[in-house]
Amino acid sequence: MNENFEDTLGEALGIIAFSYNDTVTQEVWDVLTTISEATIPPCSEDIAKSLDLSPTHVELIQYLICNNDNAEYGVSPRCCWLTEKGQKLVKELRNLV
Repeated sequence: MNENFEDTLGEALGIIAFSYNDTVTQEVWDVLTTISEATIPPCSEDIAKSLDLSPTHVELIQYLICNNDNAEYGVSPRCCWLTEKGQKLVKELRNLV
C-alpha cells in the first residue's frame, strides 16, 4: 500500500493515526473490498471465514467502515453494505492500489 492510499482510507474512515500498521491497512481494505464485491450484504462471520479473520475482528472493521457514512450496518445478522459514498471510496482507492 502506498502513502496516498493509506492517507485516503484513513481520512475517509475518520481515523487520524491510521497508516501505522500495514497489516491493519490490508485487513481493512480486504473487508471493504469483500463488502463492495458482494451481490448481497455479507455478514461478518462469512467475511471472517473468507479472509481467515475472527468474526469479532471483522465486526470491528465494519464499525470503522461505517464511520463517516461509508456504509450502513444491519441488525441481526450483522451485515454491512456500502453507501454511495463508500462505493465512491472503493473506486478511488482502487486507482491508488
